[in-house]
Amino acid sequence: VRGSAETAVVAVDHDSRKVGRGGLFVAVPGFTTDAHTFLPQIAAAGAGAVIVQRDRAELWRNLQGPAVVAVDDSRKALASAAAWFFGHPGREMVVVGITGTDGKTTTSHLVTSVLASLGTVAGFQLAELLQL
Repeated sequence: VRGSAETAVVAVDHDSRKVGRGGLFVAVPGFTTDAHTFLPQIAAAGAGAVIVQRDRAELWRNLQGPAVVAVDDSRKALASAAAWFFGHPGREMVVVGITGTDGKTTTSHLVTSVLASLGTVAGFQLAELLQL
């Protein structure tokens, strides 16, 4: 919508309490709170850019400071912005999905064990190490 395409971004966040100077804030409408209402505080904190939803224009139209990018769905844009910022790590991953009625947990443990024995780090294995 407005601002320089050369705006440097040092972080991407959707939590208004974490956005600082040079950050990209993605305003996502929530179930109880619409993050677009925090845009004045985001601008005051020195955010370099914001991603907003077109249908919330009354909340961002007069925003001064950061570059503004309007999209149809800021939740989807958040995923794209994070992937861009972190260098699209998903492009380097292999994803294995296990579906069915019975045996998913057993199968996931077996697949993780096979991958670990081959020296591959599996996300399931990491989740267990982190106690997620």
